[in-house]
Amino acid sequence: MRISHLLLFLGGLILLLKGKRFVNEYALLALPLLRAYIPAISAGPRARVLKPVAAALSVVFMAMPFFFMHYFFSHPPRYPVSARELPEGVTQFLKRVDGAGPVLNYPDTEGYLEWELYPRCKIFMDMEVPFLFTAEDFRTARSAYTDQGTLREVISRYRPVFITVPIETEGFKALIADHPQYRLVFFDDAEVLYVDGSQEPALALRYEIKTIDPFSLYSEPVVGSASDRPILEELLSLSEIYPDGALVNAAIVTIYQRQGRYREAMPYAESIVRTYPESHLGYKLKANLFSQLHACAEAAPFYKKAIDRSDGAMIELIETEASACRENLHGTR
Repeated sequence: MRISHLLLFLGGLILLLKGKRFVNEYALLALPLLRAYIPAISAGPRARVLKPVAAALSVVFMAMPFFFMHYFFSHPPRYPVSARELPEGVTQFLKRVDGAGPVLNYPDTEGYLEWELYPRCKIFMDMEVPFLFTAEDFRTARSAYTDQGTLREVISRYRPVFITVPIETEGFKALIADHPQYRLVFFDDAEVLYVDGSQEPALALRYEIKTIDPFSLYSEPVVGSASDRPILEELLSLSEIYPDGALVNAAIVTIYQRQGRYREAMPYAESIVRTYPESHLGYKLKANLFSQLHACAEAAPFYKKAIDRSDGAMIELIETEASACRENLHGTR
């Protein structure tokens, strides 16, 4: 073992301790140390046993990337760029309304926001390397979404015009409730957007979302009730601004299904298929619509695509729906 190998390994380990985003750098920096131990396998009295084992493991390791690539490209995401986990809809909304001013952002998507919105909007921080911000900045940016004291301090000091929130951070609703000047105005499949109504009163009045909770929508479908009409109107307005939002489009399909408007729902299911071709959701919704139109022959290939892209309990659910569709078809005949 060389001291240089050990230093590279320790450097990679330090990076890995800073976050899983450095796992690739860690793996590369650990390679020299791993290679230094390979000659030891061919030495000593147990060499005859260890050599075949080492050869077999080498073949397996070399084959793994090809299996991964086959799995990945069997159901590739949207080409050339997939917006999964990116606030594409939020940036489109801000461009549409000519949004400008400071943005309090969660660090994970800072590069995309910076790329799409600069110079009209300026983000709170990013994690580019070399680091332009301190560890304290990073802790502040993250704590603002979970700690009321930090959020209050950030708002008081920087007065952000906009706040973007990861849509899975449902606890943020309770924090922002103590700052009623911030109004919910938009969301996509990745983030929720608030605007300071005291700084942008016209924007808040025009676009405030009053009937939809995006955080709940992320975890479960829209609940049916007598208030479907105002919910549907807001969903359709959101879809008009950003037609590729799977959460919004799936909610529209759900309401249209409940109202028996299956043909009207079809374009929204097709939009999900185009935006997320690797997901089962769009195919499942489209197959269900065909099923409810008693067109099971058309539904069958979409059920199959949905099953191919699913796992676990979801496969069983889709197979049950496909089976029910076939039974209804035979019963009709």
